[in-house]
Amino acid sequence: MTGSEQNEQLAGALDAAKRGWHVFPAPPGQKKSHKSAAFSGGRLWGATKDVEEIADDWSRWPAANVGLPTGRINGFFVVDLDTADGHGVDGLGGFALMADAFGLPDTVTAGTPSGGRHLYFQCPDDVRIYNSQGAVLPGVDVRGEGGMVLAPPSVKPGVSAPYRWINAPGEYLIAECPAWLLKACLEASAKALRPAPRSVTAAPAVFGQRSPAGKTAEDYEQLIEQLAEDGAKHAAVRDVAASMAAQGCTPQFVEGFIRHHCPVWDDNVENSIRSAFEKFAEDEVAQHFAGDPVDLWGRFDPPALPSGLLPEILETFARTQGEQMGADPAGLAVAALVTCAAAIPDRIKAKVKQHDDQWFEAPRIWAALVGSPSTKKSPILGAATEPLRRIDTQLFRDWQGRMTLWAALTKEEQRKTPKPVPTRLRIEDATVEATQAALEHSPDGAMMLQDELTGFFGMMDKYSGGKGAAADRAFWLRSFNGGEYALDRVGRGSALIENLSICLLGGIQPEPIRKIAADTQDDGLLQRLFPIVLAPATQGRDAPAPPVAGRYGDLVRALRNPAPIAGGGLFLQFGDEAQSIRRKLEAAHLRMQSTETISRKLASHIGKYDGLFVRLCIIWHCVEHAGAQMLPQRISAATAERVGAFLHDFLLRHAFAFYAGVLGLSEDHDRLAAIAGHILARKLDKITNRDVQRGDRTMRSLRDQDIQPLLQQLAAMGWLEKVDGPRPSSAPHWLVNPAVHGRFAARAQAERERREEARQVLAGLAGGA
Repeated sequence: MTGSEQNEQLAGALDAAKRGWHVFPAPPGQKKSHKSAAFSGGRLWGATKDVEEIADDWSRWPAANVGLPTGRINGFFVVDLDTADGHGVDGLGGFALMADAFGLPDTVTAGTPSGGRHLYFQCPDDVRIYNSQGAVLPGVDVRGEGGMVLAPPSVKPGVSAPYRWINAPGEYLIAECPAWLLKACLEASAKALRPAPRSVTAAPAVFGQRSPAGKTAEDYEQLIEQLAEDGAKHAAVRDVAASMAAQGCTPQFVEGFIRHHCPVWDDNVENSIRSAFEKFAEDEVAQHFAGDPVDLWGRFDPPALPSGLLPEILETFARTQGEQMGADPAGLAVAALVTCAAAIPDRIKAKVKQHDDQWFEAPRIWAALVGSPSTKKSPILGAATEPLRRIDTQLFRDWQGRMTLWAALTKEEQRKTPKPVPTRLRIEDATVEATQAALEHSPDGAMMLQDELTGFFGMMDKYSGGKGAAADRAFWLRSFNGGEYALDRVGRGSALIENLSICLLGGIQPEPIRKIAADTQDDGLLQRLFPIVLAPATQGRDAPAPPVAGRYGDLVRALRNPAPIAGGGLFLQFGDEAQSIRRKLEAAHLRMQSTETISRKLASHIGKYDGLFVRLCIIWHCVEHAGAQMLPQRISAATAERVGAFLHDFLLRHAFAFYAGVLGLSEDHDRLAAIAGHILARKLDKITNRDVQRGDRTMRSLRDQDIQPLLQQLAAMGWLEKVDGPRPSSAPHWLVNPAVHGRFAARAQAERERREEARQVLAGLAGGA
């Protein structure tokens, strides 16, 4: 390290002290302190905020990095995001997905030499955050009580990039941790106090590695040192005893260990040890299980329609019409967006990149309203598409009138007069062949409107893998992107669809979509839909139609005949600031897709967001300039920013709710939940194939070869642990994680009540017969 770099480290340490932070000198390449609590008045890491002591420290160790203790000593904890390049796991990408979905405040942030991030958050007043490793998400660590981080401008040997401030203190405040992240950090803290079973703690291969609690050997060394420190020993006794109890140490061993290191033995020490064993000692069965059981009934709640992001007329229509109908405004808003997209002619395109003359997008989107029959899917679709249906009906009647006039011509006149052809804006319940015929003379595209999308997928031979289904899927996939499409039909000759372009809108119930998702081919057809998970319906109002319904109808009609693009432009394009926003979103989408923490189907859905962002921008742009004399050529930064927020804060979070909630954690989700409910209702501590076959109707028909994969999945989810029989021929049985009966006690009671109610209903039917 050069002299100037050494001066920078001292300056960084002094700057931290001026902010009221304790600092300590850390050896380069190590996450520990040159100093010891034993020789620093009991101060952990030997940390101080005394400027004279800091100057002395860096005079003694001039090459030292700047270490910051985390936890209440400095009032903050740090979320450490690793990168795939630096640590082999993309914590940064996985965290970005969650942050984009649930929101993250601006806070003090540092960049690490490996390209990762340190996010600083205020310590909560009422709970403590402890260190954890990969428990929030793979590649996401937390440094809390007893932990530390290296602060800028610290360096890593062999790496040119130093730690650096991205959001520097002084320019940014340390933010409060958002609720979703705080909950995850607290759950990770709980896991940190319950390390892995004793069977894995003695292997020599763990030298130099972190424990399953996220602690290194140096962490434990510091903790043990505190047993002898005034002012720190009682807290250290509690933490040491809790950690040892959770790892299977006997009370006698823990007492002897603490007596050796702690100079005081009093009631407080005894009570701390006793409490540790009551809370954290695992029994013999619980030691088979590491981690918490997965909540098979958990879900991501879809967000409500946000304010201030949609064009004003669309938001007003969605909210006012939703109140009138007692329907979810989110469904009305997205159905209206698809309707507007179908109304805008496909000749209105946007150039995506500044220097790419091949990538253009037209306003073409697909959406599915997902909900039970009681969510008013059909009324929502009817209200949102009514103006477009009126236009299409008028086009059809005009064609019928022209056909009547043409049919009245003599044969000679008919040969000289082109036969009128129909232009369509709406197609319902049509086969692929009928859709092809309708689109031959509709170059601006059309909307496929399906009251139930089950019928749409049913047209493709129940979405199977047959040749006919494959051809149908190829047609619909092509219609999502638009462009020419050649037809070669037996008996009817060849034809060319100038622009095969479809906007798709429909409703579907959760059960059929699960079946479709389970059977789907890996062609991404389902993933092209924006899924909107509808909230339950409410009682509407019996009142005249609100005035905004008329304004919305006028808007759709205006979009059908847009003004020319200003300056004689042939296409829309992004302004410089808007282009910058688009590039940032593109990078975020790439990170989301590459993370290992999301399902393959959701990653495929996010893979469409680069183009869909542009398509949404066209809709916003055209709606907000509808009726103008000229359509501005440049899409503004304000439009791009609002569309980006709508895409990530609303549409992406609905995708989360759909892929993680509606589709479930597994293709076998319903059967897994049934077995789990049986375990809870019967308070089972072990389960066999025979137990499963004694369950409810969905379980009784299962064969042994069906049951074993299900139990293996439950084991992977932390519910079960396989125990082999005494002989190779013995049937296996499965231990139940005792934690499930505590964590899901309310669910267990609800399941017992549900089953008892079902029995009473059946008994009543039998008695009545």
